[in-house]
Amino acid sequence: MKRRTQGSDRDCPKPILFRSDTSLL
Repeated sequence: MKRRTQGSDRDCPKPILFRSDTSLL
């Protein structure tokens, strides 16, 4: 995980991962 990315980059992968979890559930 890159911690040197901007807030926008960090927000992008967050919702995508969350959506994947919901789909699996």
